[in-house]
Amino acid sequence: MPDLEFNTYLEEAEINYNNQRYKDAASTFEYLIRHSIRDENYLDVIHFSYRAIDAWEKAGNRQKALHLWKNLGIFSLKVASKLASDSASESPTVEYKIELLEILEDTLEYLNNDEYRDNILEELYNNYILLSQEYDRPIKDRIMYLERALGYPSILNKERIKYLETSLAELHFKLAEKYKKSNQLGAEDIARKELEIANELLGKYGHHPRVL
Repeated sequence: MPDLEFNTYLEEAEINYNNQRYKDAASTFEYLIRHSIRDENYLDVIHFSYRAIDAWEKAGNRQKALHLWKNLGIFSLKVASKLASDSASESPTVEYKIELLEILEDTLEYLNNDEYRDNILEELYNNYILLSQEYDRPIKDRIMYLERALGYPSILNKERIKYLETSLAELHFKLAEKYKKSNQLGAEDIARKELEIANELLGKYGHHPRVL
């Protein structure tokens, strides 16, 4: 929309609002919302939604205001989804990409977009596995990534669960060995606990208990 036309409608809305013609103001603000959506001016959509909601409330039409609140919520989720997706594809690091994909996954869950969400969960799973296999990372961080991968049951099968749990067992055992050699206060108790976790996981798959 040309700036002149946009400014004309904006001026009209402001005049109506200032003269307490709230219904007319709200309708014009809604017009500005639609054009802002078309032009992908996301912040303007939020601003004019707020103005329209305020005007409808002052006009005594709560139903119209609530409808706009609902639309604004859905719109915001869709924008967050789009921006997270675009940014993730250009992410310079795996860690940052994961943060963006987690935001994207959350928005897709709210939007009930299960098919696309499963694709994102697959991508998250693969990235968690990738990070968990980087041997220069702290063991606790590698454990955290595997545990996050276990947190997506909709994309896990028996083979994946076995891989994750046996990999976790190996890392917990390495952590037990590390604390066993440490002079840190309480290290022996931590080592014993880590060994118990490792053996509990391995026991699910018929492995004999390990000892330090």
